[in-house]
Amino acid sequence: MSDTGDTGTDLDDNGIDENFPASNGVVSVPITLTRDGETTTETAFSNNALDGPNFIGNNNEIDINSDVSVDFGFNAEPFSIGNRVWFDPNNNGLMDVGELGIAGVTVNLYRDNNTNGVIDAGEFVRSDLTDSEGFYLFDGLSTGFYILELSELDFRIGGVLVDLFSSTGNSADNQTDIDDNGIDDATPDVGGIISPPIELTKNLEPINETDLSNDAGDGPVGERRGNNGELDSNSDLTIDFGLYKPMSIGNRVWFDTNDSGTIDGLETGVSGVIVNLYRDANNNGIAEPGEQIDIDLTDADGYYLFDNLIPGNYIVEIPASNFAGGQPLNTLNSSTGSAADDTDSNDNGIDDPAPATNGIFSNVITLAVDGQPTGETDVSNDAGDGVNRIGNNGEIDSNSDITIDFGFVGALMKVAAAAFG
Repeated sequence: MSDTGDTGTDLDDNGIDENFPASNGVVSVPITLTRDGETTTETAFSNNALDGPNFIGNNNEIDINSDVSVDFGFNAEPFSIGNRVWFDPNNNGLMDVGELGIAGVTVNLYRDNNTNGVIDAGEFVRSDLTDSEGFYLFDGLSTGFYILELSELDFRIGGVLVDLFSSTGNSADNQTDIDDNGIDDATPDVGGIISPPIELTKNLEPINETDLSNDAGDGPVGERRGNNGELDSNSDLTIDFGLYKPMSIGNRVWFDTNDSGTIDGLETGVSGVIVNLYRDANNNGIAEPGEQIDIDLTDADGYYLFDNLIPGNYIVEIPASNFAGGQPLNTLNSSTGSAADDTDSNDNGIDDPAPATNGIFSNVITLAVDGQPTGETDVSNDAGDGVNRIGNNGEIDSNSDITIDFGFVGALMKVAAAAFG
């Protein structure tokens, strides 16, 4: 149903679209009657004798003073939109086997009447709450453009989506199932997460979707596309929202003057050191060439940071190039001993007698959601490392390991420290 205005044209729809016709009815556009100025080209007339001898009135109305072109068209085929909100821990934008839906999420539906891709006042249709498996559904819809929104309230403290962010990247209305359709937003607690405009077109919606709700309230078994006889070709059940928790790893490269393996007193960071990050995809504890995913340079105080990471195993490397002539770690060795724990301000470098050849590596660092050390006090002063200096993507303390430090000491001082204990 879409109105065309009072054009005087017969057999076209003049009803103003209404999201809630069962409650509010449907009204016409304004109709202006002008003496001797009405259209005379109508061809569709009533056959009811009660409408007058010419079917335009019982009071001698004539054609030029009668507007018999105000028609109302209704779409008899209902449409629907769904489908799922899920936790995408690996942030690949795809719903992988074992990834779970998120229950209790408020999903809002808007009708994008002016097709501008923006949620405007008066466009709200209704809300739904995701079920125990993360499914939502809006049925009984008509053709047109719609926008879906995950409410910003769910991203605030106490909400079911607090500390979560939209999976990186988003898909337009490509009618592909189990991929992320949320437009990324750095502040979902302010504006929520919205979808691109979704167009519902008769008989052109995706068919044979397999990721369907088990909720009997969503329609018949095996279909779950609505309670009003919605056809598969009139239902888009591909609008999914993936969400993840970003994580980070840091922290400092420092000159360990007494080779204690701990950042003491006035010991200072080493700037300009290249730091590499590897994702230990094979889980073999070895930083293999194809596994390097990022590189950073320590700042003026020796800090480095890798943010927007996903759960998994990682290895940090201080590459051999840092030990070459003229480089910041030339003639230095790794502090004695290495720590594989989550204690801040101690050395995590695995000792190697030839760092200029082999570099220095950390042990394997496992990032697990909400399982990282908290309360670290030795953090960067660099605003480029985020508001809390643990990342720029909403990383929180329990998802950031800012304890991976590397101490270095001069070769002669290392010998002296060993001799005098």
